[in-house]
Amino acid sequence: MLIKIKFLFFIFTVFFSNNAISESLCTKLFDENKFGEALQPCLEENDNFRLGYIYAQKNNCSKSQEYYKKNGSSTAYMNMAVRFIYATAGCSKDLKLAEDYLNISINKDKNSGNFHTFGDLEMMKAGVNPERYFDKPNYEAFKYYVQSINYFPSSDWDNKRKSESLEKVKDYIYLSDASKGLNYLLEISLEKKPSEEVSKLIEENENYFFNSDKDIIKDFTKYVELYFSSEDNIYLKGKMFELGVGHIENYEEAYRIYLIASSEGSVKARKAKEKIRDKLTQDQIKKATCLAEKGLNPSWMQKQLCKW
Repeated sequence: MLIKIKFLFFIFTVFFSNNAISESLCTKLFDENKFGEALQPCLEENDNFRLGYIYAQKNNCSKSQEYYKKNGSSTAYMNMAVRFIYATAGCSKDLKLAEDYLNISINKDKNSGNFHTFGDLEMMKAGVNPERYFDKPNYEAFKYYVQSINYFPSSDWDNKRKSESLEKVKDYIYLSDASKGLNYLLEISLEKKPSEEVSKLIEENENYFFNSDKDIIKDFTKYVELYFSSEDNIYLKGKMFELGVGHIENYEEAYRIYLIASSEGSVKARKAKEKIRDKLTQDQIKKATCLAEKGLNPSWMQKQLCKW
């Protein structure tokens, strides 16, 4: 019985060791950019994604599509879209097919890369090289670039596309149509918690929102209330109390909130706090400081204790 168990263990070990070696060969050669050598091991392993990439390197568009489709991942469909947008890897330019592939990619998984690629597609459809975006900003492309910075990158490639998208978003806001661009940032932030990059752009342009019409101010107030716990929005909440936007003007409450935002690293809050300090009595400063130590939402009892 013991001999039989040892024999089975030996067979099990050899089987999985050989498979581990075989499975690693495709990846190893692929990662070393030895695509010619990687082809056969990847075929044996049915590594369809890498096969799609390898055939693209060989400028075999039909084979590349065949294996990317077999893989069926969001990234595979995005890669196919890129080939048809830029007419690379042996593929002819076909923006309609590229759009179909991108829609499939986004339906499977929303990430920075496929939204960025959709932005580039919109630029190409308008007859503009995406690399020359600043020459002729495009609102439809801009919306996709915003979505790119509003999603988490799933790879290093995605992360690079997110950085490129951020520059294009800034170009549109600061060189083309600030109100249209900033209003869109606010709009999507009310639908989904914004990324750090989107939040920062909104916070950097606070003066635009504070000086907008009542409908934009109403939405901006909702935005600040929704995400009150973030460092930037704590500062913005204090600003609202200081200016009387969405609330009755209240320097004491503004000072309290600025104190909290300052403690979390907000330089703007620190400056704003000092700016309104002279508008408060020593008792008000003492009370606001006491309440700031109790956190963002002090209880009724804490409020009573801070009065003394």
